[in-house]
Amino acid sequence: MATVKTERAPFKGIQTVSYLQQAGHCEIALNVDFSDGTIRGRPGYTVLSHVGGGVTTGLFAHVHKSGRKYLLSVRASPVTHDSAGWIGFYVCDEAGTYLESQDLTLSSYWPSLDGFNFAEVGDRVFFCNGQGPVMIFDGDTGLKAVPMVLTEGKYKAALHYLARTPIASIVENHQGILLYAKLLTTMNASIYGVLPERQDGVGEEIISDELRSVLSYGDRHFLWSDLLRPENIAASSYTAVVDGEPMTAIAVQNGVVYPFARTSTHATDGIHVGGDNSYETREISRTVGCVAHRTIRYLDGRFIFLAENGVYSMSEEDGLKRLSEPMSRFFGNRWDPVVPRQVWATLGAAGWPWRVSREMLHMAVAEVIPSASLYLVTLTPTSQSDRPNSLTLAYHWPSESWSLWHPFRDSYFRPQCWARFKTDGDTVFFGNSNGDVCRLDPLGRASTDKDSAGAAQAIPLLYVSRRYEEGDEDRKELGQLLFRVRGSGISRASRPAVYVGGEENQYDKMLETTTTLQGAEASSLDMHPGYAKGAKYYYGYGKYGTVAQGGTGMCWTTEGYQTLERKLNVVSRWHQWAWLEDTTTGNIVEIYGIRNRFERLGEEF
Repeated sequence: MATVKTERAPFKGIQTVSYLQQAGHCEIALNVDFSDGTIRGRPGYTVLSHVGGGVTTGLFAHVHKSGRKYLLSVRASPVTHDSAGWIGFYVCDEAGTYLESQDLTLSSYWPSLDGFNFAEVGDRVFFCNGQGPVMIFDGDTGLKAVPMVLTEGKYKAALHYLARTPIASIVENHQGILLYAKLLTTMNASIYGVLPERQDGVGEEIISDELRSVLSYGDRHFLWSDLLRPENIAASSYTAVVDGEPMTAIAVQNGVVYPFARTSTHATDGIHVGGDNSYETREISRTVGCVAHRTIRYLDGRFIFLAENGVYSMSEEDGLKRLSEPMSRFFGNRWDPVVPRQVWATLGAAGWPWRVSREMLHMAVAEVIPSASLYLVTLTPTSQSDRPNSLTLAYHWPSESWSLWHPFRDSYFRPQCWARFKTDGDTVFFGNSNGDVCRLDPLGRASTDKDSAGAAQAIPLLYVSRRYEEGDEDRKELGQLLFRVRGSGISRASRPAVYVGGEENQYDKMLETTTTLQGAEASSLDMHPGYAKGAKYYYGYGKYGTVAQGGTGMCWTTEGYQTLERKLNVVSRWHQWAWLEDTTTGNIVEIYGIRNRFERLGEEF
C-alpha cells in the first residue's frame, strides 16, 4: 500500500533530536533562510569599506539629529612577535565613504580583539571595551571620539560624585541614564568630597581608604549616571548582582534593568538618580545567564540573548523562555546529524561536525532584522577557533525555525560585530575578520559573499530532510520525490543536485546524471551490490518535468513555478533526501513543498 508524505511551507527548520522531528523539520539547513516560510538561500553581503588588515571589533550605526548617518567602527590588529599591533576608530557614512579616523592607543587602548560596546544618550555615542576610558563621539563637535572626563560632579561635592571615569566593558542606555557594567575586577574611584561617618547612600564595604574619599567597586557591580548627564555619576548610584558572580551583560526593558552573570539572571527595579536605595534586585534564574552582552537584542516586545546552553528570550508576558530547544544537541555538543554521504564534503567545508567553543562564547554577537522577525547570533565552533565567529545561527521567531549560516571557501562572512540604524531597521551591517564594514544584502534576492579582495564567492545551500518513517522496521520502496519550487537564473551547469539516503543505503548516487534528464534516460545504479537476498536496488529513469522554461532540463530564464519529479526505486527501512545548491551564479531557488511516495514492502530488515 502506497503512502504519501507531503510537506508544505512554512517549514520548521532544524530539529537536532531525531525522535522529535515532525513534518517540516529537517536534519540540516545550511545557509537556508526560513523567514518567508520557504526553503531558500541566505543573503550575501556587500563590502562598504576596508582599511587593509585587522579585525573589525566594534560597529555602531548612528543617526545624528541633523539626519546624517554614521557608521562608527573600531578595527584592531593584535600584538604579535613581529608586530606592534594597532587599534583605530573610523567614521564613514552609510555608503562606506571614510570621513575620519584616529589612533585609539593614544587613549590607552591596547591592540586586542576584545569587542567594543556602544550606547546612545541624546545625540552622543558612548563606547568602551574595558581597557581604557569610556569614549564619546559627538557629531556636533567633530568626527573624532574623545575620552570621557567627569567634570561636572566636582560642583556637587556635597552629593559625593565620582572624580574618576569608570573603566567598564559595557555601557547601556536606561531611559536617558547611562549604565556602566562589567567593571574592572577592582576599580578604585576617588570622589569629590569626603563621605561622612553617618550616611546610608554608600555601603561601608566599598569604602577603601581611611579618608573615606576612595571607593572600590568590583566586577559584580554596575553604576549609573544622572539623567541625560552621563558624565555625572553619584557615589551612591551603584548596585551589585546578588549572588556575587561577575557581571557579563546587562539589558533594559520597560523600565527594568536586567543584570546578568554567566549562570544567573536578575532584575533591578526602581533605578533612578539620588541613590536612596529604593531600587530592588530580584532573582529571575540561578541557572541561566547571558554569556555575551552583544548578543542581547530586542524583538517583538522581548529581548533575546545567548546563554551557555542556548538562546533565550525574556518578556513580561512569558518570563524567561528557551528558544533553542530544537538546537539542544548542538549547544550540548552532542549533535551528530545523519546525512547522505554525498554531502559529507560540503559539510566538512563548513566545519562539520559542529561543536560550540565555550571558551569563545563571550565573543558572540547578534542582530535582528525586525521585518523578517529574524534573530542572527554568530559564534565560534571548535573546528575554527583560529577564525572567531564563523558560524551564524538564524532564528525565525514566528515559525520557531533554526538554520545555520556559514562562509565557504574564501568567504569572509564572519561577523565580529553587528549593527543597524534604528530609523531603517531592516538594513543590517556587520564588521568581519578581514577589517571590512559590510552591508547584508536584502533577503530573498540573489547575492554572493566576498573574499578578502572583494571578489564574489558562492554561497552553497544544503537542506537535508528529516528521516521519514524512522523506527519502522519494515522495508519500504521510495518510489517518487516531487518538489514544488520557484527559481530564476538557473543554468544547466548550476542546477541543484538531489540525493537520497537511508538505512542500509550506503551506496547512494546522485539523483541527476551528467546527461540530460529531459528524455527517458536510464540510470541503473546498484544500491546494495552485496545484499544477501540478491535484490537489486537502483534508481530508475526519471526526468524533471515535461516542459522546462527557457530550455531543457532544470533550467529557467525567468521566474516561475516548476514541478520537479524524480521516479525512484529505492528500498530502505527509512529514507531522507538532500538538496544541494553549490553555484557561483547567485541563483535563487525556493522550495514550497515536497511530496514523498513510498510503499511498505512488509519484510523486516
